[in-house]
Amino acid sequence: MAILNGFASLQQRSSIGQAERVAIMRVANSASELVQSKALGACGRFAKKGDEDVIVLCLQLAAQGSAFIRSSALTLVGKLAQRGDERVMVAALERTEDKEASVRKSSLCVLDVVLLGLDDRVFQVATACLKDPKEAVRKQALQLMSSLALADPRAMEYLQAQELAKTLPDGSALQVVTSDASAAIEA
Repeated sequence: MAILNGFASLQQRSSIGQAERVAIMRVANSASELVQSKALGACGRFAKKGDEDVIVLCLQLAAQGSAFIRSSALTLVGKLAQRGDERVMVAALERTEDKEASVRKSSLCVLDVVLLGLDDRVFQVATACLKDPKEAVRKQALQLMSSLALADPRAMEYLQAQELAKTLPDGSALQVVTSDASAAIEA
């Protein structure tokens, strides 16, 4: 109870000291979902873009615990991560296969934030998530596809080649189109 009261008082302050920051980071690894949730909220108040300690904590929490904690940790890391952060991208790519839709959606949001340009891994995940059973995940995948298209128009050519593959009965013409689009992505 004392920990929760401490979080309540932190929410009313505009800044915290280093000792309080360290304490929050330590209790965030608590087994209690409520304490983890409050710690993530406190981290969200004091952490700045690129805060390495909080990003590491969020990546740890995104891989464990309840769906709420995994999703919350991903949401916070999405606010803190820099574009092109490979660790964050890998963690978010892994979470796109989570059993909970809220976690899959949050991971797609994170990918949208850290995306630097056309990335084949992100493209493949976004394409797969367009078939997700949950509408919220499909909508976020569509948003990510839009971001990919804005980042590099070749993404749309690649998607069109993938769609064409589904319509060709023998796939013979597809090999040329797909290899051209894949080569454009790798360039």
